[in-house]
Amino acid sequence: MYHILHFSNSFFKRICFLSLILFSTSYLKAQIWTEVGGLNGLAPNNMIMSMCSDKFGNIYAGGQFTNSNGKRFVAKWDGTTWSELGGLNALGANANICDLCTDTLGNIYAVGGFTNASSKNYVAKWDGINWTELGGLNGLSVNGYIYSIYIDNNGIVYVAGLFSNITNSKFVAKWDGISWSEVGGLNSLGANASIFAICGDSFGNIYAAGGFKNASGSKYVAKWDGVNWSEVGGLNSLAAIASIQSICVDTLGNVYVAGAFINASGKQYVAKWDGINWSEVGGLNALSANYDIKNICFDNANRLYAAGWFTNGTSSGNGNAYVAQWNGIGWSEVGGFNGLAANGAINKIMSDKNGNIFAGGNFHNVNGHQYVAKYGICRMYDTITASIINGNNYVFNSDTLTIAGMYNDTLNTSITGCDSVVTLILSVLPNGVNDLEELNSNMQVFPNPTSDIMTVSINNNEHKTKFKIIDLTGNVIAEQLSETSKKTIIDLSKLSKGIYFVECQYKDKVLRRKVIKN
Repeated sequence: MYHILHFSNSFFKRICFLSLILFSTSYLKAQIWTEVGGLNGLAPNNMIMSMCSDKFGNIYAGGQFTNSNGKRFVAKWDGTTWSELGGLNALGANANICDLCTDTLGNIYAVGGFTNASSKNYVAKWDGINWTELGGLNGLSVNGYIYSIYIDNNGIVYVAGLFSNITNSKFVAKWDGISWSEVGGLNSLGANASIFAICGDSFGNIYAAGGFKNASGSKYVAKWDGVNWSEVGGLNSLAAIASIQSICVDTLGNVYVAGAFINASGKQYVAKWDGINWSEVGGLNALSANYDIKNICFDNANRLYAAGWFTNGTSSGNGNAYVAQWNGIGWSEVGGFNGLAANGAINKIMSDKNGNIFAGGNFHNVNGHQYVAKYGICRMYDTITASIINGNNYVFNSDTLTIAGMYNDTLNTSITGCDSVVTLILSVLPNGVNDLEELNSNMQVFPNPTSDIMTVSINNNEHKTKFKIIDLTGNVIAEQLSETSKKTIIDLSKLSKGIYFVECQYKDKVLRRKVIKN
């Protein structure tokens, strides 16, 4: 939010010559949850299931919601408005959009339950002009939902989900820029149930997890190292008894997973593989989620976040869903208790290039619409301190002000969802160039800033002089009479820290100096 402040032309002319204006702005910023686009900015008619951001800072969302023609679409937030990516029915998805991602060039990819004209699921790619089927019509040609998509640093695209190969085994499919193939070859992974999540690390390894089991019946994380698929940690090292629904990797290559699986206390948790062991992030019951964790992610400061169906209540049936943050020491609720206060499940969380956190799901705003929530810096209010020369004016939010005082204004914006309270503290300085020349040459104040005692010196002063201490609102808060001495000691120790003016009547002039009390 920007606050544009205007001055009269005559004031500008005088300030250039006199250099007396005091102008300072302080911003009180807070990190809070807001609705991206303001109340009902997106207003989807059903849940949000997927989100991503591109290198330009645009935000994209997809899910079960539809446009006016009943088609699922990818919604784009460009910082000003929400729009359908490509225009009405450009994608025209006939079923849910389960996952979104972007590559280094800024292309957007969408996957889900939607199918092409041959009733085959496919990867849709937006290149900035058109939506196309990655690999051409039936290039992938799979027979079930695509739940997850990942693109590595080389632009290789990986997808997985409910679809299966000719032997009815689930697999990870790979697009190398020329053709689609099964990672590792036919049945090299041989997953016996859906793959809900895939990701990769900086070393080129690919990880997959979901509802599929090992020979002992435990869910596990599968790793492709470029040669073979293996169980991360070895047989039953994680031994998840329920589905794994999300995977991410930190900058050190540690692997994190979460989902419906539980610890010994019956609580869902985030599991970490450090290359040697699996452990519960934070220790037993540190997070203590009371229901499924649907999604985990990292921000650009390597902080870990988790969200899903779990709530801040005593059980999954009460309380509000929230985004949890692990800062390396403990888990906390992002935004404080009920900072987001999601009244439904959180399906997806992500971080953009600036470190803002976004959440989407089945939670609603006050009008009953699902929305994309953003946790980031919101400027709550500004305090503007300014002075004008007597006889001039100051324009504050279209109001012309000419006298000292305090003015408040509340500005609302539908773009950020933030309210901003702007307070102006205005003071009026003496009128006339001669007054100001006298002020600069005949009156000295030192030390300045001061913590308690200051000395005021007036040239050629042999008369009794009355000094006034004036605050920024123009109120006289103290007075002191000096004798014939050229130097006067003034005690400011009882005043609060801030900016004041020392004023005296000298001959036919009013002298005034700004003083900072620290």
